[in-house]
Amino acid sequence: ASTEYLFFEHCARRIREVIPNAKILMVLRNPIERAYSAYCYQLRDGLESLPFKEALHQEEKRVRERWRVGWFYRRAGYYYEQVNRYYQAFEHHNIKIILWKDLHHNTRQTCAEVFEFLGVDPQFVPELSRANQSAIPRHRPLNRAVFQNKSLKKRLHDLLPDLVYRSMSRTLKQFVYAPKQPLKSDVRACLKSQYYDDILKLEDLTDLDLSHWKR
Repeated sequence: ASTEYLFFEHCARRIREVIPNAKILMVLRNPIERAYSAYCYQLRDGLESLPFKEALHQEEKRVRERWRVGWFYRRAGYYYEQVNRYYQAFEHHNIKIILWKDLHHNTRQTCAEVFEFLGVDPQFVPELSRANQSAIPRHRPLNRAVFQNKSLKKRLHDLLPDLVYRSMSRTLKQFVYAPKQPLKSDVRACLKSQYYDDILKLEDLTDLDLSHWKR
């Protein structure tokens, strides 16, 4: 599974060539929230230095310079063409779209629906704790020194018992990271305007109610 399978133009066709009856599962998030969350992940991991608004202004330049899709905060949220490629390649009964808000707020029910779609036991209850959440580094030098230092992380992981390593990591993260700040209203309004027509087309294509994305 990969979020990039949805974005890249040839993925649907290539999957169809190899697995023509594949079950296609997509999780779609409000594109505004997705864009800001992706930005915060990059910021957390030391891969972004610009403010969000400036990063959006630089996006088309980054596209021309062939940066990776992780920096295409706005572009990756235009879902209509991405989803339509799979609708063109696969039978619709083999495609299931779930919304991030349902996965987040009704996790067990959503998982049961996914299991039923996949043909496995819908009564199974998986481990549902969240990991790898986006955040904003409070201390960028410490973030680089500890969490971006792969060799140090590997040495500590090899030296310490797993439970001790995980506990220490959680404690350090609480010190180094802060919850992401709310998205500024002017940036949100701009993105809402830019995504509006694409959301309408996606609703027509999928028969999903995406009214909460347009508010």
